[in-house]
Amino acid sequence: MRVLSLCSGYGGLELALSKALPDQDLSLIATCDNYGPARAVLAAHWPEAAQFKDVHDPALDTQQADVVTFGFPCQDLSRAGHGAGLRGSRSGLFFRCAEIGHLTGAQALIIENVPQALRYREAIDSELGRYGFSVRWGRAEAWEAGLPHRRARAFLVAVRNGGEELFRGRVKRPPLTQNRPSGLLPTPTVVDMGWGRSPESWEAWREAQRLRHGNGNGHGQSLYQALGCPDPVEATRAMERMMGLPEGWVTGRGLAVSAERRLLGNGVAPSQGALGIWRALNAPVE
Repeated sequence: MRVLSLCSGYGGLELALSKALPDQDLSLIATCDNYGPARAVLAAHWPEAAQFKDVHDPALDTQQADVVTFGFPCQDLSRAGHGAGLRGSRSGLFFRCAEIGHLTGAQALIIENVPQALRYREAIDSELGRYGFSVRWGRAEAWEAGLPHRRARAFLVAVRNGGEELFRGRVKRPPLTQNRPSGLLPTPTVVDMGWGRSPESWEAWREAQRLRHGNGNGHGQSLYQALGCPDPVEATRAMERMMGLPEGWVTGRGLAVSAERRLLGNGVAPSQGALGIWRALNAPVE
């Protein structure tokens, strides 16, 4: 099964697809990411895959794939953004990714984003329908896949031209945690306002934010603080474990800590992705 990856990050969605289809021979033919550290990680794990830097590269249109995967930028959809929506300069890359999915002849698309993407479900389904895809949506939280944080995400499986046969009877139901554990950690994120602060400095800063903004918790949560303010190198290793990645998938490769944080904060947790794919196919969001 030929897989083309767009907005690839560290390859988490592709790892999720491998977990969802453990008995299938998946061949990652090409990746695309505009972030240099992401391309370095991808090259280390998939050295045979062609690499692209820009989804607007016309050479992507000539690739031939059975499945196209992408987690298009979420900033314009998520709470962290400013509400620009699906037509925002970043999240609007969805339309180009969908076009590539069509032009490559793919029978299936695997798509990941924040749950706020459901607000744009009609537009997303309509655009994919324009290319002949029917779409199913699934939702999963990281803790349901046995990870120690909440991280909610939406996963879409879109098929056409018999694409459902790529998955029929082949997607394994992942292990599922039924009851949400207590004491979950804040999810890994790119922005952590407590990063590098002492506990005293963090509490002082949060109190200043409470007074300034009149809210109850200052400025959200800090994973760095919840981990006990470790050495930054150890903190990113903890983030890697929390995402369910093999040790050294992102860390220990000579990247700056800031690059590791960016990759891990934006990435897909493979076990969560596998659960989301299974749900999209077997227990979709109505």
